[in-house]
Amino acid sequence: MLKTILCTGLLLTIAPVFIHAQSATPPKDATDVTKAEMDAVGKAQTGNRYDQVIKVVDVGKYNVAVAITHHESPTPNASTHEGITEVYIVTSGSGTLTTGGAIPDAKHNTNALPTGPGTSGTIQGGTSRKMGPGDIAIIPPNVPHAWTEVNGPLNVLVVRPDAEHVLPSGYVNPAAKK
Repeated sequence: MLKTILCTGLLLTIAPVFIHAQSATPPKDATDVTKAEMDAVGKAQTGNRYDQVIKVVDVGKYNVAVAITHHESPTPNASTHEGITEVYIVTSGSGTLTTGGAIPDAKHNTNALPTGPGTSGTIQGGTSRKMGPGDIAIIPPNVPHAWTEVNGPLNVLVVRPDAEHVLPSGYVNPAAKK
């Protein structure tokens, strides 16, 4: 009897994992994000700082988001993202990216876009590195990060693998639809 109860409990625990994995149908072709779409999203923005998702694609076991960020000054707060890795590819400008360390005054948020839920606050410690065009940084989930110095306008292409399907799959930025 105990064996039956344990097996039933185990099946009930892991069944959602198998159901989710089976329901995710990988696409049969590539999804394009064109330069024209990136330009349209960038042109629709105002201000000296933005982070805009262009598209979120469900690729089966995870989502992938492509975004652009623009910074004319350092990031006011560091942030972390739950379940989402960020790959920063600097396209123009330069700055200092600080990662790691801690955010002792962290405030939790429940953002859906552009980065999913996480925390923000003042970064303490960490590793700083100068970055410029062509440089790439891979920031794992829950790692504090901030642009602590910006030299001229800094533009970054961001790829966000989303293993937990936090970001809304199928999202297309309205400016990219025009």
